[in-house]
Amino acid sequence: MVCHKAGHSEEKTFRAVIEKSGHMLPIQERGAALTYAKRYTLCLAFGIAADEDTDGLTREQKNNN
Repeated sequence: MVCHKAGHSEEKTFRAVIEKSGHMLPIQERGAALTYAKRYTLCLAFGIAADEDTDGLTREQKNNN
């Protein structure tokens, strides 16, 4: 829930699955899911559209290609 000091509030929910990758400890899997859920819930609450990073390259690497 995001609240404005004048009283307006927005509440959004986002469910994240804890994926069993086999590459992380269970606590790391939970932490990754929590971080993901926080980021996307914040974007939903504020209406933020973010560019998706699908190639894993930095901006500098992209500019050098």
